Amino acid sequence: MQRPANLEGLLVEEMEENTDFQDHLWNTAENLINQYGMIFSSDCEFLIRSFIHEGISRMDAEDCLSDDMSCELAEANLAVFVSRMVIIALMQDSRELDTDTFYAAESGFAVWPFYGG
Repeated sequence: MQRPANLEGLLVEEMEENTDFQDHLWNTAENLINQYGMIFSSDCEFLIRSFIHEGISRMDAEDCLSDDMSCELAEANLAVFVSRMVIIALMQDSRELDTDTFYAAESGFAVWPFYGG
């Protein structure tokens, strides 16, 4: 069964919007760590990008990607998570955020849309 052309166009447009928001959240995370002269290890970058993807998927499933307040909340909560990573790295006298930093920050972090709701 073939989808109507207009439906396919809407699906492509929605996927592009999700990608734009995903890029926006990634830039938010990257800009935050750059303020502290830090970098993500390649493994940690993969984890953060997956973390963002899962959050956006949850937002999409809850049909709130077009809600500005929900998007702002997601961005703020991502910033909190990345800030936790920065604090942990600073306590370890490290300038690289790695998988250990990610998992340490993740422990006890249950904030929408990245975990539950």
